[in-house]
Amino acid sequence: MTSWLALLLVGLVAPGAGASGPPPTLERDASTCESADVAPDATISACRSLLRLGGIDRADQAVIFFVLGRAYDLNGDKGRAIANYSAAISLDPDFAWAYYDRGRAYYGKGEYERAVADNDAALRLEPDDAAAFNNRGIAYLGEGNLDRAIAEFGQAIRLNPGLAPAFYNRGFAFFRESRFDRAIADFSEAIRLAPKDAAGFGARGAALLREHDSDHAISDFDRAIALEPGTAALFSLRGAAWFDSRCQLLPFTAKATPGEVWKTVHWLLV
Repeated sequence: MTSWLALLLVGLVAPGAGASGPPPTLERDASTCESADVAPDATISACRSLLRLGGIDRADQAVIFFVLGRAYDLNGDKGRAIANYSAAISLDPDFAWAYYDRGRAYYGKGEYERAVADNDAALRLEPDDAAAFNNRGIAYLGEGNLDRAIAEFGQAIRLNPGLAPAFYNRGFAFFRESRFDRAIADFSEAIRLAPKDAAGFGARGAALLREHDSDHAISDFDRAIALEPGTAALFSLRGAAWFDSRCQLLPFTAKATPGEVWKTVHWLLV
């Protein structure tokens, strides 16, 4: 074990413990707490066991609380995730990743203003973090501030031109503004960067449908369905595209709001 927790174990083992090393239970908890390959419940149990020990310095405690926050996040418990990220930040106010992940959790609870504030803090500490710009843009989308969202996604793209979610999310912002040509261009770039992601094809298909380009929309929905055959909304949209192609009447597509179309896909946090 060569990680930060290995060094933590060295500090926790009493000088008289002998050459055998840390107790097996302690070593197992440390290994489980930091592992990304175990179930969240196992991470939570192991990390909480470590926190019950004495002698852990503030920086290491902050990391353990951060790992706990991520485990609760994976379990869908946003409240406890936020509490543990907050504990990590209290112990280490310069912990950029804790602000970043707490911002994600706030976004998941619909608390967009707090999500923006946490990404502000993360970017003060890591000003070139493209993912934080992307996630702050999503929070602005949640608030309905499309211009700010587009600017944030643009900055994320300038910092990391290979960040497919930023193109995808900016495409959605353009979609919301009915700027379908710009949306299609961004969705196309997202597809080029992530060709196995059904969301990009579904989103571009929705934009093409709003442009009444039914044949290309159908093709995109076909490809999205091939990648995610369990997404019912894709079949509905493909049906609307077939209707548009055959009847040219568009009673569904002309009235469908971006929110209704967007049931097919989702914004992409990174």
